[in-house]
Amino acid sequence: MARAAGVSNETIYAVFGNKQALLRAVLERAVRRPEPAVPLLKQAASQAIAAAANQRAQIALLTEDITRQSLSHNSVTALVDVPRVQRETSKSITAEKLQAACEDLLNTAEHPDEVTVRNIAQRAGAGVSAISYHFGSVEHLIFSVAERVYLRLNAERLALLQAAIQRAHPAPARIEDLIAAMVGPSIRWSLDATSSYSVLRHMTSLAQSSDHPEIFRPMIEDIDHHRLFVPHFRKISPWLSDVDIGFRISCLLGVRSQMTRNRRRTDELTNHMLDLGDPQVVLDNVIAATAPIFTTRPPANSNTVPNSSRH
Repeated sequence: MARAAGVSNETIYAVFGNKQALLRAVLERAVRRPEPAVPLLKQAASQAIAAAANQRAQIALLTEDITRQSLSHNSVTALVDVPRVQRETSKSITAEKLQAACEDLLNTAEHPDEVTVRNIAQRAGAGVSAISYHFGSVEHLIFSVAERVYLRLNAERLALLQAAIQRAHPAPARIEDLIAAMVGPSIRWSLDATSSYSVLRHMTSLAQSSDHPEIFRPMIEDIDHHRLFVPHFRKISPWLSDVDIGFRISCLLGVRSQMTRNRRRTDELTNHMLDLGDPQVVLDNVIAATAPIFTTRPPANSNTVPNSSRH
């Protein structure tokens, strides 16, 4: 939806709060006739449906209301345009099959070059031209797949952040919980053979070698979800400015990337004494190594940026 509207995902959340609210607004715009100024659930027909004796009666009233509006308002004839709905549904199903096939192939591929137009189409049961028709190119398809994997990863990250905040309320969230929320999902996914973390690895590799890196830039350079952590780190370390915290978050993400992309080096440096295949062992050590950069007060003559909010 964001891509079709030419806006960012964050814009949708800023304006509507969540996807359900956006879809509710679309539904109201489509069907709230003949009272366009009245919210859908407050219209007489909607209240009559809600007051019906049972679900069977509610369904009957809803069907009657939609049919009546469809027959009396040309602007909503699309609601009963069965051939058009069937065509759109077919398009959506094909696109979903292509994305699922691409994700499966990326999860098992050693290198992104192994994932070709032909084998994606074959696995999806579609023609090779379907990828261009629905996505424009195989790179755009891979981006769309990586984007939805990334959204799932970020959903887990933000759920952990919210849980950490609620556990500590009214006190600040614990530094260990903030770090675990920010980097824990990536570490766990990278060590879980059943996750789709390989999709993100392959997308990063593809972005570096692509003739069109701008395709992948919106996700690779996305930091909005990282910014959500800043005020909570600030509560723990009020002597740090947003600049200081942003720099430390970047350092934390660098440690995370080392753990998820190059564990062999870490294994050598630790003399093979840590079980780097255990996500909890990795996470505990990352927390122990990085928590002090947030909690240790810098010396008075340091070059940290002054926190203007303290004055």
